[in-house]
Amino acid sequence: MCAEHAAEVQEAGFACKRCRCHLAPEALANYNDLIETARACELRRRQEPSQMAKTAALVEALQAYLKALLLCSDDVALHRRAKALRARLAEG
Repeated sequence: MCAEHAAEVQEAGFACKRCRCHLAPEALANYNDLIETARACELRRRQEPSQMAKTAALVEALQAYLKALLLCSDDVALHRRAKALRARLAEG
């Protein structure tokens, strides 16, 4: 990880283990796919009629965000989004 990304993420209170500066193209593509999947799940959650389906879509979105963070953890907004989804799930 580069010093710039590490400092930015740590300043926001999160840990940066890998940044996009050192990702292989395949890993970056996988990361982008996971972000796209998570956003699609969040959109689907808004359209689901039942609370159970909404919660399932939220869990799916959080899982995709967390997998993305394992690949690349240099995006503070992504850390915050995952934290917000985790809090929403904890509320029930």
